[in-house]
Amino acid sequence: MGSCCSSSRTNKKTDDDENGESNNGHMGVDYFQRDEIDVSKYVCQELSNVTVVKEAGELNGQAFHIESCDNCIIYLLDHTAAVTIDLCNDCQIFVGPCKGSVFVRESKRCHIMASCQQFRARDTVQSTFQLHCTTQPVIENCSSIKFCCFSGFYPQLKDHLTVAGLSPLNNNWYSVHDFTPQSGNWVTLKREENLPSFGSDQVSSTSFQSNCSSRVVPRTLGIKFQDEYTKTSVVVFLEDSEHTRALKFIENVKEKLSLLITKDTKMKTNGLQQFFLNNAAAPPDLRDGMQIEYLLLAGDQCIQICSQALQEDPMNTTLNSYCSPNESQAWTDYQKLSHLIDSGIMNS
Repeated sequence: MGSCCSSSRTNKKTDDDENGESNNGHMGVDYFQRDEIDVSKYVCQELSNVTVVKEAGELNGQAFHIESCDNCIIYLLDHTAAVTIDLCNDCQIFVGPCKGSVFVRESKRCHIMASCQQFRARDTVQSTFQLHCTTQPVIENCSSIKFCCFSGFYPQLKDHLTVAGLSPLNNNWYSVHDFTPQSGNWVTLKREENLPSFGSDQVSSTSFQSNCSSRVVPRTLGIKFQDEYTKTSVVVFLEDSEHTRALKFIENVKEKLSLLITKDTKMKTNGLQQFFLNNAAAPPDLRDGMQIEYLLLAGDQCIQICSQALQEDPMNTTLNSYCSPNESQAWTDYQKLSHLIDSGIMNS
């Protein structure tokens, strides 16, 4: 058995190294931020049948490397710069907010729950990835992979998301890009209840929960499942800098409606004007660089439920929020918002 304090990585070269890319997935960036740090604190290597917990404050934005571990449970309950997971089998790994990339390589039968800016997996099989990923997850030469929405919680998660620069409302876990596409490579799951249990009783003192009812990162189903619903609504929040109104709204309607998509961005004036063109419900004060959060929800009586939830919260007014007035407009609203954001017209 090895140690979670192994002194160095293996010297194995990868294709990324040959191309001039460091192992944390960032071009030209040293794997660790400072030469004087004790690298052994940021490595788990050659471990078997153990549980490792890195508590808040232990990693403090450094990169972390996990390699050649078998049947281990590993918790990184802190924010990091980048995380690599190589040659691991039958492991459960939780990765708290990662400012850069989480990169999984040559691993088997692992269950990984991660919050990150970028997620990549290569040469990995029979594994489950529960993600909060602000960009499109990428896989290559992978098979029998399951994707599901991130569901983890620990007390410092909200603060660590802020430090890592990750919005809880930007989650593209379902929008997978496969460089080697073929049938059977991956599937998306609607609900994490279909997954095996995650974690260990040994970390009960940390208050980590793998399926918390009140989430920092909302559970979304993804646009793939929109076809199952005929009744949808778009709800928009303006200038909700700490996501307070949006998250409270989601909490209030979650038992009645399904949340398909959430987005958080900033808008140029022309993007705002195009979205609200000829819309009588448009907020009157539209300014360049305004923050916008939009939610796509679905379910019976969706418009009525959303409208009522907005009206019942005094923080929401016609000046800072919007709800599609009818079902026909709701899908038009979603298509317009998606087009504007994808084309860059909205982003300031």
